[in-house]
Amino acid sequence: MRRCTLRLFVAVLAAVAGGAAMVSWAAAQERQVGAGQDVYVAATSLLRTMVQLPADYGDGERHTLVVGLHGHGGRQLDFFAPPAPLFRDAGIIYAVPQAPYAYLLSGNIGYSWNLRDVDNGAADQGDEVTVRYILDVVAELRNRYDVGDVYLMGFSQGGTFTYRTAIANPEAFTGFATFGSGFNDEWFSGGELAAANHLRAFVAGGTQDSFARQVRAHASLEAAGYDVTIHEFDAGHTITRAAMEAFIAWLGRG
Repeated sequence: MRRCTLRLFVAVLAAVAGGAAMVSWAAAQERQVGAGQDVYVAATSLLRTMVQLPADYGDGERHTLVVGLHGHGGRQLDFFAPPAPLFRDAGIIYAVPQAPYAYLLSGNIGYSWNLRDVDNGAADQGDEVTVRYILDVVAELRNRYDVGDVYLMGFSQGGTFTYRTAIANPEAFTGFATFGSGFNDEWFSGGELAAANHLRAFVAGGTQDSFARQVRAHASLEAAGYDVTIHEFDAGHTITRAAMEAFIAWLGRG
């Protein structure tokens, strides 16, 4: 089997307007009532997931799968290419799906995991669709590859959806990791948070970022009974190579 980067297309539900996922928030804000109304409809689309197989894939063994979610305004390739060799050499399958909503940010195309600047009904529906999309990606990867443990990992907004997806659907994961992400107990209903406390958790952030958010997340998860590791590194709102290596080392201790 070829040990190369693979492109995987997964049929997903994506909330898009008029069939287009490209949104310029500045232009949207400038539209007047006379220009018409926006209606958001859930539609099936094929979105690419980039996959890096381990160097020793095909040896008959099952491999840990890490699905990475980039941050708001980020791009799939930028979140895939730098750490892919680290996961490959560690014997881990690394996969990065594309966030569904594209928009213009300072003249460049960026991607978001949720709808922004829309009415709350559409935004809430969009969040639910995104969670289902992430679960569809995980299910497709399980079907295609020799997968053992499954971890969801996200940066910033991607970390928000890591929390919301993994904790609400603990049967699909072994654990999760977040970098530079906020956490809110109110995302989860009743005993939902405690019910997922068998999941391993890795919470990381830069000391020059809002590291207090990671401290609060660690405290909330620990209070709910999670085996949670907190990791701080000397940087701002980013993920350093050393921080990613620390995460990979933590995976090996599971």
